[in-house]
Amino acid sequence: MTVVTANQNNKSCVDCTNCENCTSCINCKNCTSCLSCNACTNCTSCKSCNNMQNCTDCENCNNMQNCTDCENCNNCSGITGGRNMNNVHESASDEKVEM
Repeated sequence: MTVVTANQNNKSCVDCTNCENCTSCINCKNCTSCLSCNACTNCTSCKSCNNMQNCTDCENCNNMQNCTDCENCNNCSGITGGRNMNNVHESASDEKVEM
């Protein structure tokens, strides 16, 4: 099996490392600015992803674990500095604002 690294603007990456601006990645690591990914790790500035771990500055994601500075995510755990999160567990930013 060939492991492809440093992909850019690809669709449907699998088991990639250091991807940028890719779409529908699966089980990738250390990616940047990707979209609609699943089961990736250590990503930055990605959007609309699922089952991600140890990511930073992501948006509109689901089932994230141990991520930092993400927005509009759901069913996350261990999030630090997140905004507009739903069902967040063990978050360092458990601020409740009552209007």
